[in-house]
Amino acid sequence: MQVERKPSENVLQYYQRLKVGVAEGTIDLERSEIYGLLFGEVASADHARKALRTLDLAIEANECIVPEEGAVPLQGEADELPSKATVEINKDGTQSSSKLVRMRDEDTKNAEFLLRVHGYDIGFWELVSARSNIWNAYSKQDGIMELYSSKITVKPRKNGLDYKEIAQNFEKFAQNYTPKEVIPHQFEYGAECLVPCLFDVHFSKLADEDETGNKYNLEIARERVLASIDSYIHKLRNRKFEKIIFVIGNDYFNSEPSGSTIYGTKQDNDARYSKMFNKGVETLIEAIDKLSAISKVEVVLVQGNHAGYTEFYAACVLDAWYRNSTTVEVDSMPQTRKYRRFGKNLLGFAHGDSEKDRIFGLMQFEAAEDWGVTKTREWLLGHYHSEGTIEKNGVVVRRIPSLAGNDAWHMKSGFSTSRKRSMAFIYDKEQGLIETHYINI
Repeated sequence: MQVERKPSENVLQYYQRLKVGVAEGTIDLERSEIYGLLFGEVASADHARKALRTLDLAIEANECIVPEEGAVPLQGEADELPSKATVEINKDGTQSSSKLVRMRDEDTKNAEFLLRVHGYDIGFWELVSARSNIWNAYSKQDGIMELYSSKITVKPRKNGLDYKEIAQNFEKFAQNYTPKEVIPHQFEYGAECLVPCLFDVHFSKLADEDETGNKYNLEIARERVLASIDSYIHKLRNRKFEKIIFVIGNDYFNSEPSGSTIYGTKQDNDARYSKMFNKGVETLIEAIDKLSAISKVEVVLVQGNHAGYTEFYAACVLDAWYRNSTTVEVDSMPQTRKYRRFGKNLLGFAHGDSEKDRIFGLMQFEAAEDWGVTKTREWLLGHYHSEGTIEKNGVVVRRIPSLAGNDAWHMKSGFSTSRKRSMAFIYDKEQGLIETHYINI
C-alpha cells in the first residue's frame, strides 16, 4: 500500500488510511513513524501515542472520511482542522455538546465560558458536567496548535431569564405606572452638573438579622434607592442644573441568573431572578423619572463584577422605555469604562474591580482629547463598599460607599465597618467639584 500522502488527503484522512493499513497488515509502521509522516517531526513514542490518540477521537466522532480514489479536495481543505460539532438531546431534557475548541487552561474551569463557546445562552442553560481533553493538532498556517476536545452537558435553568415574562411585566407596569409628581422650584439650565452615586446596591441581597445583626432584602434596597433620590431632590430643590449624570450598574443587582456572580461565587438572595430583575428595573424607572423632573438626565451603564450581564439587560430595557423621551438619554453600551466631559471637568466611571493602580494612567490615553481641554479630572468608582479619595498623576480617584446591608460572608470576613450611604457630587463647568452631599442610612 502507498505510504506517502496523496494530494487528495488532508492530515486526518491520511492518518486514517495509514491506521487502516496497519490494522490490515499491509503497512508496517510504529506510531512514532506515523507521527513523523504526518507532521514531519521526530517524536518520542509516548508523545506520538498521545498526539495520535486525539486523532483517533476525531475519527471515532465521524469527523474524518477517507476520500474515494481520485477525489479532488476542496480549495483550502488540506491541513484544516476538523470543524464538525455534535449536539445530543437527552431523554431527561439535558443536552450534550462536543466540539474542538482553542482555549486556555483556565477557560476549561470557567462554566460561563464553556456555555458561551458551545453556543448556549447563560440566561437559559446551566452546566451539568464538562470534560476537556488537551491535544495537539497540525495546521499548515499555525503549525502545532494546542486545542481541547470539549464536551459539556447542560440543562435548562428553572430560574433563568424569561424574556416573555419580562416583556409581559413591563407591559403591565406601563399600564399601571404613573410617575409621582415632583414640582421643582427651578427648571432652568445652569452651569452645574449633578452626579448622584448610588453604587453597590446589590438589589435582592439577603441579610438575615439573626445571622448578621442587620436586615437587607429586595424591598429594603428599593426603599434606600428611592429615599436617596427623594432626599437629594429635596436638599437641592432651589438649584439649577444643566444636566444630571445618573450611573447605573456598579453591582446594582446581586447576582446573575445562576444565583452566583459572573465569576461563579454563590450569593445569598431573597427572591427569584425574574422578580429581582423586574423590581430592580422598575425601581430604576421611578428614580430616573424623579430626577428628570428637575433636569435632563443622562443614564450611563457601568457594569459591575457581580451581575454585569443582568445590568446590561436592564440598561437595554431602560433604553427601550425612554426611547421617545426628550429629557432622558440612556447609554447602554457594555464598555468597561466610560468618560463624560462637562465644561472643564473630565469624569471617568468604572466599577474599579480590575484596574488597580493602572487607573491613574488610563484617562490620559483613553480620553486624550478631553484630557487636554480640562482641568478637573476625576474617577468615580465603586466595588470596595467604602469611601476613599486618592490623588495621583493629576487624577483624583474617588471610591463611593455602598447602600447595601452586610450579608453573612461580609460579616464573617469582617467587612462590616463602613457606613451605609450614598453620595452626590456637583460640578461647576469652570470651577470643577464644588459640593459633595451624603445620604446616610
